[in-house]
Amino acid sequence: FKIGTDEMQGVWNADTHVVPDHRSVSVWFAYQANKIAPKVSLGMPSPNNYAILSAANAVIDVGRFTDLKACLDLGPILKAKGINAVLSSVCGGVFSVVPKLFSVYAKLRAKNDIVVEEVDRFDSRLDDLWQSVARDYEGAMVRNKRFLAWRFDRCPNRDYTRFVAERDGEIVGYMVTRHFRWGGFGRGRIVDYLVRPGDTAALNSLLERATRDFASRGIVSIICSVYTTNQEQLQEFRRHGFLYSRPGSQICIDRSSLADTLAG
Repeated sequence: FKIGTDEMQGVWNADTHVVPDHRSVSVWFAYQANKIAPKVSLGMPSPNNYAILSAANAVIDVGRFTDLKACLDLGPILKAKGINAVLSSVCGGVFSVVPKLFSVYAKLRAKNDIVVEEVDRFDSRLDDLWQSVARDYEGAMVRNKRFLAWRFDRCPNRDYTRFVAERDGEIVGYMVTRHFRWGGFGRGRIVDYLVRPGDTAALNSLLERATRDFASRGIVSIICSVYTTNQEQLQEFRRHGFLYSRPGSQICIDRSSLADTLAG
């Protein structure tokens, strides 16, 4: 994780499972795991946990995310929530014009100098992208080829769709998505993206392409976590129909690890 010009090792929070016969030692297991883990925690498990750690003066808040959601098909969502099928269908039909309007608006704002393509794997050109934009982010995950290949290309239990945006033959951004079934319907998630702050043309083109891909797969809703300090990027998401939001996770640093870094 990059903070200013320094880099620190970090850990992603993950689900854990202990088989019933061994749960008596689960506290010891968790303690040992936390003891050897890197101290930059990329996303706290819950707002309640974050509140407890903050009150104990145990963490430093590096940044926050907000979860944005866009609806592509309201009918199935209402039906999944238990709304009458006829009413869900009527509301879905009335709402169907909304994502179409956002799609038309996105195409009108698209820039001809940006080309977005789907790729099977990330290559070394992503190192060049990271080097060109890293200085514009005070705090961010180091998104070089090594990290992207580890997180997305070699993930054993997820299938991702990768888009790269090019301007004059140079990669100026990427976006990673995945889709899954939940509540009986297709849902989509924008898992990660990176563009230079202020390059709304690249972000707009990536969002337009990803949303179009989701729509072609019959996805009913899309969710994406966006860094709250990127107000310009948040506004771009709004222009693409990401109107619903809720508080997301936090990026935190254990105070002891920061002290060790400064001492070093």
